Amino acid sequence: MLTVIAEKEFKDNVTSKRFLILFGTLLLLSLISLWVGYNSYQERLESYVQGLAQFEAGIFIIFRQFQTNIILIGAILGIALGFDAITKEKEQGTLKVLLSHPVYKDQVILGKFLGGALTLGVAVVVITLTSLGMLWGLGANISGEDLLRVLLFMAFSYIYLLLFLGIGIAFSAFSKTSANSLMYSLVLFLVFMIIIPSVSSLIAEQMAGDAPSAPQVSREDNPQAWQIYAQELSEWQQKRFGIERTINSISPYHNFQEIGNYILNPYASSEGGVFERIRQIARNPELAKQLVQQGGAQLEIERYSIGESLSFAKNNIVLLVIPLILSFVAGYLGFMRTDVR
Repeated sequence: MLTVIAEKEFKDNVTSKRFLILFGTLLLLSLISLWVGYNSYQERLESYVQGLAQFEAGIFIIFRQFQTNIILIGAILGIALGFDAITKEKEQGTLKVLLSHPVYKDQVILGKFLGGALTLGVAVVVITLTSLGMLWGLGANISGEDLLRVLLFMAFSYIYLLLFLGIGIAFSAFSKTSANSLMYSLVLFLVFMIIIPSVSSLIAEQMAGDAPSAPQVSREDNPQAWQIYAQELSEWQQKRFGIERTINSISPYHNFQEIGNYILNPYASSEGGVFERIRQIARNPELAKQLVQQGGAQLEIERYSIGESLSFAKNNIVLLVIPLILSFVAGYLGFMRTDVR
């Protein structure tokens, strides 16, 4: 009976206008973003060949906007498949009829989960194959390691979508109407996407305190004071953004973004690597001036293996999987305790 319910849920999902519109939008925007990313990749590759860039262009440039589409539209797609999974049956009166047959409640909720998960799995596979086919058609040079990184990224994209499916089903199990379930799901979506990043920035500013003040003397009169100031400013920035990252770790949006950055970008590391160094220089004019005065500085560039990239992302992976499990458990327990009489 479990497979029958899952199969019916899958068929209902893939034939619904809601799914087709959202999935079509996600697929279309993904292909457009990949095309734009591929053009940026070609420009960066040309700069590297000419010696104007310090590191070779990689797939992370191609998939930068693609990841944003998954974060936003993919999450909405997951919610759309789950928010009325149970409430729709209640409103139509089919839940009582279904449970009047020799069907256990756990089979119903697990069938709903499996049907939605299978629908999202098909969507991810189609997007993956279509995207890779487009890139190969454009002539992108995707190595074996790059291909594996893309497949890993899409696997974690699937986990991310499952999380929002679980959130939608959990609210559907607890809510009396589909409208309430959708409202609660979208509110939580906005909390993850907008409120937590905004609040984390404000809290980090308060906890880090005021930024160090610049010396009141010229750089020529007291260069040592300006060096100390540059160091203190760098430490303040690290503290401030460290607090912000810690608060943002509550949000699946942040964790999935970090996972994508590590997996798609072989130069990124938990210690920051070359890109964190570039960001620090960009945020710290005094540090940039010192490097210029010292005749510039070559940034140490290290390319990490897939295993190392996964190790850098392990905390974010755990923080993405835990709410996924909790959402499914909450939906399961909520439905099991529901009185359908």
